[in-house]
Order: sequence, then C-alpha cells, then structure tokens
Amino acid sequence: MAWLQFLSGERADDFVELNPTATLIIGSAPDAHIQLRDPEIAPQHCQVYPAQGAYWLRDLGQGMTVHGLHRLVQETEGLRDHDVFILGRTFVRFCAQPPRGASGGSGAGADPAALEAAQRELAALRAEVDRLRAWGSKGEELTESLSEKLREAKERLEKARRQLNERDEEIERLRAERGAADKESARLEERLSEAVGELRELRGKSAELEAALEEKERALEASRKERETARVDAKRLAVELDLLERRSAEAVEETRVGAEERLAEERRRAELLAERLAAAEEALTRLGVAPTAPVASTPLASKGWRALLEEFPLDPPLRAALEEAISAAVEAEALRRYAGPDLRWDDPASAEQVQRARALRQRGERVALALALEQEPDA
Repeated sequence: MAWLQFLSGERADDFVELNPTATLIIGSAPDAHIQLRDPEIAPQHCQVYPAQGAYWLRDLGQGMTVHGLHRLVQETEGLRDHDVFILGRTFVRFCAQPPRGASGGSGAGADPAALEAAQRELAALRAEVDRLRAWGSKGEELTESLSEKLREAKERLEKARRQLNERDEEIERLRAERGAADKESARLEERLSEAVGELRELRGKSAELEAALEEKERALEASRKERETARVDAKRLAVELDLLERRSAEAVEETRVGAEERLAEERRRAELLAERLAAAEEALTRLGVAPTAPVASTPLASKGWRALLEEFPLDPPLRAALEEAISAAVEAEALRRYAGPDLRWDDPASAEQVQRARALRQRGERVALALALEQEPDA
C-alpha cells in the first residue's frame, strides 16, 4: 500500500493512504480529494493514479508541478519510492511502503519509541525539505530562466513556423512555376523539333535552289557568251554589210555609168547606121529598087541581100557602097531589135549582192534589238 507524506505547508507531517484502484486529485477546490490552501495551487492542480502496477503523477495544466527539478506541463511521470514532488510551495513525498508511525492522523497515542523514531525521521525530512527548498528556489530561478528560454524558443519556433509556411508557399509557387516551365519546355522542345524539321526542309530547298541557281548561272554565262558571239557577229556583219553596200553602190554606179556610156555609143552607131541606111535606100531608089515590105517578108529575102545584088549589073564601086550601106542597115536593125525601146542595165550579180546585203542588214537589226532587250533586266 502506498502513501503520500506532506513535508511542508498546512498539512506538514500528514500521511495520506492511496487507493490502489482510484485516482486522487490534489488542488485548492473544495471538491478536490486533498484540498491544499496554497495560493500557488490551482483548483485541480494534479492527480495521482495507479496504472500498470505503479503510481503516476500528472499535471492538470497549471505547470506548477515540479518532479525531480523538472517542471511538468500537462505531462505524466512515474513515481518511485521516496520521490519528492512540489505542488506550488508544498513538498510531498511518495512512499511505496507505509512509513513508521503513519496512521492517517497526527500520530497522537503512538508508541514512544516509534514516536521518537518518527520525530527523528521527521527532522531528517525537514532537513531534506530545507535542502529541497533551497533546490526549489534554484529550481524557480531555473524555471524562470527556462520559461524565458521557452518563451524565446516559442517565439523562434513561431518565427520558424512562419518562415516554414512562407517556405512552403514559396515551394508551392516554385512547383507551380516549375510545372509551367516544364510545359513551356515541352512546348519549346516540340517547337524546336518542328523548327529542326523546317530547317532540314529549308536546307533541302536551299540546296535545290543553289543547284538551280548554278544551272541558271551556267546558262546565263552560256547566254552571255552567245550574246557576246552574236555581238561580234553582228558587228562583223554590220562591217561586212557596210562594205557590201559600199561595194554594191560602187558596182551599181560603175554599171550605170558603163551602161550609159555603152548606150550613148550604141545610139551613135545607130544614128550612123541610120544615115547609111538612108543613103542605101536612096541609092536603091535611084536604081529602081524600092521594097514595099520588110526584107524578111519579100520573096528574095530568103536568098539574102548579097545574092540580090548579084542579080543586078552594078559597077564595082557602087556594089561596094551598097554592100556597106546594107550591112550597116542590117546591123542597125539587129541592134534595135536587141536593145529594145529603152536600154536598161541590170547586173544579176549586183542584184543578188544587194538582196544579200539587205537580208544581212535586217538580221543585224534583229540581233541588235534582241541584245538590247536582254540587257535591260541586267541593268
């Protein structure tokens, strides 16, 4: 059976037996199992209760329960034999075995030897109480220091909690930003993949365009060479055309002058032959021979004029004169028939050269026009 021994206060030297099946509440309230009128004791200060084969001390929220120089704040600790705990300013000892002289009262009518032993024990307990009080004052100072440190620790804890909450909010914000960044990164990776595909396609098109450009440049270079060759040919043809035109003009002029000179000469010969023919006709008239039709239509024409003269007995001088006159008339008529009404001179070679020169000039003009049209875009 366990007991509680009060070492100080209004119930000093009292013993209280503990019920092994019930809880004992100590406080200043009238309904407390043990009432202590201590200003530092709460109405329901603490409780002592059995459990698991031992007794336990539990603070009920005031924080003024000290056990083993340790302040209990809504805490529970096990009690061992001769443990001393402080309630406010009252010291209480837990005894696992009933102390000598413990009867639940003040000890009156007890055995003198037992009373003396109890008094000695009480004196020892009072000395221990004094020692415990000294420790209690130190405990109070330590408690105040610990309370201050506890308050500071609570402030630091509260500050740390606020910082932790801020840190949690920052972490949530960073997580949200990271999620958005991951989405943006995925979008950018997809866009990068598309851009790489577009770049490859553009590179392929660029290679095709470069090949086409090179082919175009080669064709342009060939065209430039052809144009240059055409320019050279055009210049050469122009020079040849000018030379041919000058030569043609000179040939035409020479032909015209020669034709006029020949025409004048033939006209003079025709006039001379006409005069001779007139003289021959006059001589024939004197001889009584006056043909009424052209020589080609007379019956004697087939014989020839020389045979005709043989039929007439003429003197040799007259015959010679007639032969000369008739020869001149025949030549004049032949010349007239050959020359026609107007004498014209057309040199076939010169006409062909003039036509070729005109064709070359037209070709040169077309080449020059084509070159001018090709040079306009280049400019």
